[in-house]
Amino acid sequence: EQYAIGGGEPSEYPFIAELVNYLKNERKGYVAITTNGQKIIEFGHNPDKIAVSIDGLTQKEHELTHNTNLEKAEDAAKFYKTWVGNICINHIVHRENIDNAERFAKIWNDKGYEECLGCSGSSKGRVGITGFY
Repeated sequence: EQYAIGGGEPSEYPFIAELVNYLKNERKGYVAITTNGQKIIEFGHNPDKIAVSIDGLTQKEHELTHNTNLEKAEDAAKFYKTWVGNICINHIVHRENIDNAERFAKIWNDKGYEECLGCSGSSKGRVGITGFY
């Protein structure tokens, strides 16, 4: 079984670590979490994949989609990459940041992150565009 945990914001749920532990240990499931990266979640058993939402190259561009701190999201991505390993970057493209989409993907690809287009992890090596609006 596959479990995708997303928004609202999973890090705001007080029992998120316990939920992931239950899904991994009791249900033997594949667990993927999408977070805005504003609060680091410490798990007993790591999820199989974590996606961090980063939607711009600048704070101003990022805030058009998320009213969150870009630097915190970037720090969370680095932390989870080291700690969990299987991490990807979500990037929503809209009319205000579409001109930077390709550059954004290249920057994060060069840092060694992969795309987030589902839970399977079958597409590796690229940051992907996960939505338009």
